[in-house]
Amino acid sequence: MSLAAGFHPKQILCPIDMSPLSDLALKYAHVGAQVFGARLTVLNAMLFEYPRYLSKELTDQVLRELNRAKADARDQLAGHVAKVLGHGARKAEIDYRTVDIDAAQAILQAVEEIRADLVVMGTHGYSGFKHWMLGSVTEKVLHLSKAPVFTIRQKIDDFIDPDKPDARPAIKQILCPCNFSPAAAAALQTAVALAQRMNARLAVMHSEESPSADGPQRLREWIKKSGVDNTAIHTILRQGDAADQTIVAARELGSDLIVIGSCHRPFGEGTVVGRTSERVARHATVPVLTVPYFEP
Repeated sequence: MSLAAGFHPKQILCPIDMSPLSDLALKYAHVGAQVFGARLTVLNAMLFEYPRYLSKELTDQVLRELNRAKADARDQLAGHVAKVLGHGARKAEIDYRTVDIDAAQAILQAVEEIRADLVVMGTHGYSGFKHWMLGSVTEKVLHLSKAPVFTIRQKIDDFIDPDKPDARPAIKQILCPCNFSPAAAAALQTAVALAQRMNARLAVMHSEESPSADGPQRLREWIKKSGVDNTAIHTILRQGDAADQTIVAARELGSDLIVIGSCHRPFGEGTVVGRTSERVARHATVPVLTVPYFEP
């Protein structure tokens, strides 16, 4: 399988809030940094709001305490990373950022400033109504980030203990759904690069409402046109809703990761993302790498 030209991350951003889920994201980000030889930036955003209408003397005192807290926060962040990663923290190039602005704003700003090639962040796996929501921070980053976003959940059948420094996530089976679009081609290139670097198996899936006799041939030809050698790729054809079939196929294959393209279409001053990629990111029971493609 030839290495894809479109995905060689050199700057990885991992925002953490020191929760078990963000610690898990940190483990994935650390593995990615090692595999690709990338620099890892760990970001902690804590919005500090102090009372208004203070006297000048009290305002100056609060600002001095805030500056001291910022300095301490960076040391605490580095200490937390060392605790989560153990000896691995000393073997990686890690930068630390602590900011006191809104978390989503901090992440998007850091993506631009360090020119991040990948964002790795945790997202909650809620049930019921809350499962429909990724969380406001993750939603905003997925909609606005120009870099691919790797959202982390615990796999139900393969628990990784964030409290154990030697616990290391592995990616051995990757699923890449496609709809023959430019966004899907970008995701496929990314999935191929990951599969090669991770020594993982790659399955490419296409789902349509009505099955067609030439479906298998069309899928193989599309993969070839995307510049990928398809001899090492397992192809899957499904019938039904693309998002639902992707989630089911990932579970049946025991996938460790879904790589999906997300088409960003201009809308007002921003963009809207593809419905299928959004639903997969919300409902999948495994980590999802969302690769953005911006329509001209």
